[in-house]
Amino acid sequence: MKQRRQEMRNAISPQTIQHLESSVQNLHSKLTKLDKRIESEINKIDDKMWTLKEVLTSSEACMFLGISPSYLYKLTSAKLIPYYKPNGGMIFFNHAELKQWAQQNPVVVRAFDKSNSNTTSL
Repeated sequence: MKQRRQEMRNAISPQTIQHLESSVQNLHSKLTKLDKRIESEINKIDDKMWTLKEVLTSSEACMFLGISPSYLYKLTSAKLIPYYKPNGGMIFFNHAELKQWAQQNPVVVRAFDKSNSNTTSL
């Protein structure tokens, strides 16, 4: 058995070994790039996971509404936005209630007459 292995080693040319080493390095490089891409995609998914949650933290509520934490604090302090404080500490928000809150007071849009577009100029 040992003799057979030695015979096989002797049969492999230096060029073949060099080619194999190059192939391994190439595969390693491709795997590293793939690993970085997978990690990037996982991070993107992680960043959007809050959209599937029913209960949101303050930072998630800010991302959902597109507002700053200080503005969210002002809204909660003035009790202008629905929120929950189960332990008396951290506050939480119901995703559906935030959506409903954000869509309150819709603005009525005037109809646009395409045939007479000169009548409505800004």
